Amino acid sequence: MNYAKLINGQPEWAPNPVKIDGYTVSNPGPDILLPLGYKEVIYPEPSSDPEQIAAEESKNMIPVYTEESDCIRVSYVEGDPEPQPDPEQLRQMAYRAEADKYLMAYEGYLAEGKALEADEQKALYLAKKAQREVSGQVVPTMARLTEIIINIGCKLSEMFQTVYGWIAAVCIFVVNFFAGYETAINAVVVCVALDTVWGIAAQIKRGRFALSELGRHGMLSKLALYASVIVVFVLLERMANLESQLAVIAICTLICLVELWSMGGSALIVNPKMRFLRIFREVLAGEVARKMQVTVDEAKKYLDGTNK
Repeated sequence: MNYAKLINGQPEWAPNPVKIDGYTVSNPGPDILLPLGYKEVIYPEPSSDPEQIAAEESKNMIPVYTEESDCIRVSYVEGDPEPQPDPEQLRQMAYRAEADKYLMAYEGYLAEGKALEADEQKALYLAKKAQREVSGQVVPTMARLTEIIINIGCKLSEMFQTVYGWIAAVCIFVVNFFAGYETAINAVVVCVALDTVWGIAAQIKRGRFALSELGRHGMLSKLALYASVIVVFVLLERMANLESQLAVIAICTLICLVELWSMGGSALIVNPKMRFLRIFREVLAGEVARKMQVTVDEAKKYLDGTNK
């Protein structure tokens, strides 16, 4: 049985439990509620006609409360269609209803002096309240994250429809693959570039420079070879789960030494009297001979200035 007071056309439902003269009464009956001004709320008898029931369920029926001398009578009138709440609103309403159920149970047990049961219901209420707050934060965040992922997918699809997009993707992959090895790889690139510059200078002095040689035997071919070797060592390190990067650093150091050796030979061809490299003339004579395509003795004579 439902009891309420009618205030401004809306029912104020009787509380449970009720406090009277310092006492708390759970599940109060009419003998307690009627003297407090609450009246029984009487609803109309439900229809037994299935068609009428179906028609009423499809409409937005609004309850109208009419106060009589001994009760409050309820009737229904058809109102405007209710807007459909979104799923998040329904979820929040369900959380709130369940939390309110635990709160009412907590207050009832507390009024009856059952502290253990009251604490249990309080814990359930707080947990459900926290779950509702987290849900209110997580759902919008997930919706935003989903939107971002979809936008990224659309941009990637547009990017891969052009040649420049594929080039950019390859560059990003290469940079990500060699992440952590930047210093060693930059050293290799610098050494190869310096050796190429001195090699061009040596060929120009000998009158044999050809631009096509850069692709076949020069900088581009060496970079391709060195990149292949470095990739192999990077893969070996990752397969072995090595974090020290010693293998890649060692192979890059070896490559740099080879390039510096070659650069020294080219520099001596350009200027045999270069002071710093003159102390290495004996050991670099073979490199000079290889580059000039002459014998070692002829290269030594060239470095001594006796054979031009």
